Amino acid sequence: VPHTSTMNETLQNGDTQRTVSHEPARLVVWERDGSWARHLRRLFGSDGPRVYEARTFQACRTMIAESPASIVVALWTESTSADVVRLAGCMRRKFPAARVLSVADRKAEPHRWQILEAGIVWLCTSPRELAPIVEIIRRHLEQVPEPPLTPEQRIWARLPWPRAVERAGTGRS
Repeated sequence: VPHTSTMNETLQNGDTQRTVSHEPARLVVWERDGSWARHLRRLFGSDGPRVYEARTFQACRTMIAESPASIVVALWTESTSADVVRLAGCMRRKFPAARVLSVADRKAEPHRWQILEAGIVWLCTSPRELAPIVEIIRRHLEQVPEPPLTPEQRIWARLPWPRAVERAGTGRS
């Protein structure tokens, strides 16, 4: 059964089907339960970027490798802090256009500067204070250049009529 893209994608280790991104950047939320991703979807609304969810460190790295200018929102906890720091370092070396933001509970607030010094762009400790993260995500996604078109896409873009798929939705043929 072919995999069809949905508004929001989740990738976990062991998945055999993966979508190949034609996007220059993805918004990847790396957390176990999806709660911060839900907050971001609500703030961005229906016209916002697609939110890809990664449940594991490896799934997050795979998504970044498929779209190297991604922006990652990673959950910072005692158990994930070492992996988040490792991810930030890996991204600086292998994917310099990518960025890591972190979300955490209030217990991380006293460690804010240590977290930021580890290479994290921003730390948010409350779902009610996501405005700076939303703005950073918007700016990042706006600055990433459009991906190069395939020869077929370039030809279709230059034709004076819409593609058959587009016409099918309008009732015209």
